[in-house]
Amino acid sequence: MRGTFILVLAGVIGSLVAGPANAANEQGWFTFAKIKIGGFDLQARTGWIARNGPPFVGEVGCFGDNQDVEFAVDYSSGIEFIASQFLAGTDEDGDGVQGASLRDVLWLHIDGTRYEYRNIAAPDAQFANYPYPPADPAGEIILVWRGTQSVRQNDTEPFRPLSSLHEQIANAKKFEWSMKDADMEVGERERKIDPKRRYPIDIAGLRQSVEWCRRQVASPAARTLPADVLKELTGREVK
Repeated sequence: MRGTFILVLAGVIGSLVAGPANAANEQGWFTFAKIKIGGFDLQARTGWIARNGPPFVGEVGCFGDNQDVEFAVDYSSGIEFIASQFLAGTDEDGDGVQGASLRDVLWLHIDGTRYEYRNIAAPDAQFANYPYPPADPAGEIILVWRGTQSVRQNDTEPFRPLSSLHEQIANAKKFEWSMKDADMEVGERERKIDPKRRYPIDIAGLRQSVEWCRRQVASPAARTLPADVLKELTGREVK
């Protein structure tokens, strides 16, 4: 969702320019389509920006979630991400229990093809051999993990982004995960993961959901402001 489109509203641009509201540095989101396919709740959304004039599209995207898998389709109809909760069963309330942690090394099984999967931290932004001055004044820095979801088929291959498998995952009939090397700092204290077991990842309806999202982000509705937003920007009813 990194594209910007100029929004053309035939018959409306004039009223937006001449309206009483200047729409100075206003922005917002609207959902232009939503549906449920299989277990996926889907929403297609558009972000708009107005800077002292007519609004234009900031971002367009479509998002899906089935409580196990989340995904997003961007403005160009590409799959921006697919993320699994890596569930290992359910608790007494029927809620999914996460079986993997950030530093675990997993196997991903896509229709029988196995990939090693791990999260690889991004390189530090500072050179270790360069003397950086202390921050003045000192302040609290909140650490947020940065890195990539990476995969490879064997030890002789370099790691590549998980995004290289997005289409393969979206079109798969079966998607599973298993543990290769557990993070021993987290340990097996509560997870009780069976290293010999493959745990299913729920992708029922994923292909159809991605296709629905692709149709939505390419539709005119993605670039048409709803009546309530038009009223907010112009200060008058727009028919």
